[in-house]
Amino acid sequence: MTGEKTSFREQKEVYVVVGLLLLISLLYYHPTFFSFPSHLHAWTQSDRYALAMGYVLNGMNPFLPSTLNLFPKYPPELLGTFSGGTSAALPWPEYLAALIMRLSGLHHPAILKSVVFAFGLAGLTALYLLVRKTGGTAPMALLASVFAFSSPVFTYYLAGFIPGIPALAMSFMAVASYVSYLKSKALRSFLLALAFFTLAVLLRPPFLMPFIALILVHFTFNRKSLQLKKELALLVLHIGIIAAFMWYDRMLQLRFGSMFNNGLLPAADLAGWMALMRKSWSNWALSYFSFAHYLLLTCLFLWIIYMTFKDMSHIHKQLLLISLLSLGAAVLYSFVMAQQFPAHDYYFLDSFFFPLVLLAATAFSLFDHRHIMKPAFVWVAVAGFSVWMLALSYSVQKARYITHSWDQVESTRLNFTGSEAFLEQHNIPAQARILVLDAYTSNAPLLLMNRLGFTVIETSASNITEALSWPFDYIAIQNSSLGSEILRNMPQLAENLDRVAGNGRITIFKYRNEKKKQSWTDLLLPTEEEGDAAVFLDSAVYCIAADEAFYALKDTLLPVASNGVTALLYKAAARLPDGDAKGLHVVLDAQGPGGFRFYKSHPVFPYFEQSNDSAGLMFFLQLPEAYPDSCHVKAYLWNRDKKVLCLKNQVVLLTKYYSQF
Repeated sequence: MTGEKTSFREQKEVYVVVGLLLLISLLYYHPTFFSFPSHLHAWTQSDRYALAMGYVLNGMNPFLPSTLNLFPKYPPELLGTFSGGTSAALPWPEYLAALIMRLSGLHHPAILKSVVFAFGLAGLTALYLLVRKTGGTAPMALLASVFAFSSPVFTYYLAGFIPGIPALAMSFMAVASYVSYLKSKALRSFLLALAFFTLAVLLRPPFLMPFIALILVHFTFNRKSLQLKKELALLVLHIGIIAAFMWYDRMLQLRFGSMFNNGLLPAADLAGWMALMRKSWSNWALSYFSFAHYLLLTCLFLWIIYMTFKDMSHIHKQLLLISLLSLGAAVLYSFVMAQQFPAHDYYFLDSFFFPLVLLAATAFSLFDHRHIMKPAFVWVAVAGFSVWMLALSYSVQKARYITHSWDQVESTRLNFTGSEAFLEQHNIPAQARILVLDAYTSNAPLLLMNRLGFTVIETSASNITEALSWPFDYIAIQNSSLGSEILRNMPQLAENLDRVAGNGRITIFKYRNEKKKQSWTDLLLPTEEEGDAAVFLDSAVYCIAADEAFYALKDTLLPVASNGVTALLYKAAARLPDGDAKGLHVVLDAQGPGGFRFYKSHPVFPYFEQSNDSAGLMFFLQLPEAYPDSCHVKAYLWNRDKKVLCLKNQVVLLTKYYSQF
């Protein structure tokens, strides 16, 4: 792994470390490892999985990344073809996953997860060997690996799809190889160090920062190397490879556009940068590291400061300087990408994680406890601190997989789960291009349908109008979005939709140029084969007074759980005398045996964006499919801020869809 021969004892240690990390990983990941990208940053993670599927579909051309989305998020000035091509640097983990898929015939997200996990594990092993090769003891080396593994942000993405994990692994392997070179002077180790860092940079360009730091430190400390010319030749070769791929990626961006951000998003000024960093810290402080990590990191910083007054070895000085230069570069990077940090925890992996872990590893290797502590005590202390860090990280992982009612990305995933079989059931061809309106993510619905197509995320009338000009065959819309996000912004679209099929979660339409008068409920109601609906109509006008906090829409008991989807549809013409709908919500509240509780609140105010005093309300209130027997369901208007709201032509439908998909 590092280019230097490993002793039999070190080999045994590596087996033990890998086995231990695998055991811990089994405890962490067994509930989620085989799942589709979900929960936190599922958008980005599904885009990375889409790259792997794109390679499978485009004939495995390694130099033409693509996704299932045929219209890039950042389109070129002239879009020649709808091919799905995208600039994406060199996504080699996705290519390896695609190669496994092609050879095995299995197309599953767990394959890409396994590739990312395997490289992440290799990186942690390289970190262990790095500490050992720089004089660290086995317990300190193990603690260094656990320190990195148990960082909550690293733990989460280690069994995910983010390319920062393989890039970090390559960086740890590069530094371990570099240490081997400093010790053995075997040019092969220097070549490996450059190659690993080159792979990291090609995958994630921010890793150019530690690469440059290592090169600067090396040629500062080793100016009189006997192999200087060969080192320079190898360096020029790898820099040339990086430059060539960056140029090629730029050409891809100009031709196809990109599904991924390729530009800088800096802070406006120093004050803005500090505000964004404070926001990032507020959002992610205990995701970057746990309290135990910060405590240990503080001790390691103090230890490093103390050791700088001692006779530090040549290798330790270089590692320390590499970490400090990389840390300084990460600060600069956080300024030029400051707008991304508050919303994306994985930017920490691309910037601060490597220098901080390398600094910690250097400190661990400098701590020689063999003359001051008994080995048994050291192992107990390491085990105790490791368990503390792992436990804190585990609690963060559990929290990250909680499904919240406001998480529309997760709701979208659940609604499109099983959609491939649903499309096949209704004879929609595999070659059909699907336009997904209100998709919430760029690729997830397309991946779940296993279809190429297009997605609209911001459902303004102009965006929908533009999307209707693209070459699609069918339109897929989530039932919960049809009224609240689509027809609310573009009501005339209803007249051009020809319903093909629905399963309660999504409905498939054909678009026709001839207009046909039809309502929101006409588009959503199931056929006799698909389900049934109990309808309540009320044409009278009812005004909710300012002192009425709640207005009941439906209060019923569902004695038997449905095999399909159960939803309550509410439609009404609403008038708001004071023109301020903030504080008005439509609520679905369900309770049942065994502690079952489901609560979801939908704001009313978006419907009044086009008109201050009148609007047509359309709410699709979907129950979770796993509700129990004897479930008590209530739907009501919550008048939190004491408004006066008048309603007429109210329609309440309790709808059940029988489709198994």
